[in-house]
Amino acid sequence: VLLAAGCEWHRVAGGEPRLQARLRTANVLYELDRRDEAFAALRKLQGDGTLDEQARQAAYLLEAELHGKDKNLEAESDTYARGLADWPDEPALLYSRGLAWERRDCIDHAEAAFRRILVIEPHNVAATNPLGYTLADRNERLDEAQTLVRKAVSLAPNDPFIADSLGWVEFRLG
Repeated sequence: VLLAAGCEWHRVAGGEPRLQARLRTANVLYELDRRDEAFAALRKLQGDGTLDEQARQAAYLLEAELHGKDKNLEAESDTYARGLADWPDEPALLYSRGLAWERRDCIDHAEAAFRRILVIEPHNVAATNPLGYTLADRNERLDEAQTLVRKAVSLAPNDPFIADSLGWVEFRLG
């Protein structure tokens, strides 16, 4: 109620709790259909030079997520582009952008985002699995898909999502 009424995140102690309060405030504003205020709050966070990079990146990720909920693909793409202009090699931004491209069936762009992560972090399971799954789901390059998903299994053997991907690749391979 405090957040919805007056957006009084400034009453929260500093550091991580304050950041979370500011992000939640933007989310509450969005849910209250005060979208312009929500996006303005997120842009203010993105430009706040007193925050560390991870905090500012979180504001980009939330803004893109909210634009995605609105099905505003242009604004979602713009948000990722702005974030990646500041941090071109940030895996979290690349990953989320890759998923957004995949949802739009822009597989070449999704694949490029996931592969970029793997150049930066060759053992990034968060990129290895969706790349393998995406290839299998499109019934393309199934041997490569299997290699990627098996690598993901070796990196996170108890992850049920990766097990599902492996099952899908194996099914596609017959």
